[in-house]
Amino acid sequence: QKRLNESVKEFNSSMKEERYNVQALFEIIKKTNEGTKGRSDAIRQINESYGKYLPYLLSEKSSLLEIEQAYKNVNKALMENAALKVQNNAIDKVVEGSLKIQSDALSEIQKGAGRKHSNAITDVVIGWTEDFNKAGQTWQQAFNAIAENIQKRFGKMPNDFYGALEDYIKSVYETNKEIAKIKDKYNPFFDKKPLLKIRNTGRTKKRLQKQILLKYLLLKRN
Repeated sequence: QKRLNESVKEFNSSMKEERYNVQALFEIIKKTNEGTKGRSDAIRQINESYGKYLPYLLSEKSSLLEIEQAYKNVNKALMENAALKVQNNAIDKVVEGSLKIQSDALSEIQKGAGRKHSNAITDVVIGWTEDFNKAGQTWQQAFNAIAENIQKRFGKMPNDFYGALEDYIKSVYETNKEIAKIKDKYNPFFDKKPLLKIRNTGRTKKRLQKQILLKYLLLKRN
């Protein structure tokens, strides 16, 4: 929640000055007559700074309707860019904060697994944790399934191994939860992304659950 609150402050701060500058330029165009230096300079500055956000550049002949639409296009694009930048910064901070916990836990897991099985067990831990999390399963369900899988395939591990396994899984779940909150906060600023997310969630979740069921069946067979 702390990262989310910080990102919101950063977004509001970055947008305030940018939107003020854009509004001032467009106000000059609206209030000055065609052919004046002030209008010409404002149009040139808008085209140079924000032309990439417009379907076509403004000119002295642009109508009031075209100017209004250009203003809306620029504001929308600025909000999307600012939201994307702030969202990515917030996610980076969350990931950086969790890296030490997860790397330390994986080191303990590899130590407990021994040199012979460390790589194979690490692959199971990382892959299954993500699969269970994406499928909406609890961290406890992930822990039990992974521990059972490892014990059946590689034998019982030392007690420290299971403590590190729990630390790793919890950290991944907490990190992904924070990232999801950040993305949900900024999704409304991006065209169609929230709708795509809603439309695809059910199908994706079912596919992941099916993958987990297949893993369980394979585990039981072995």
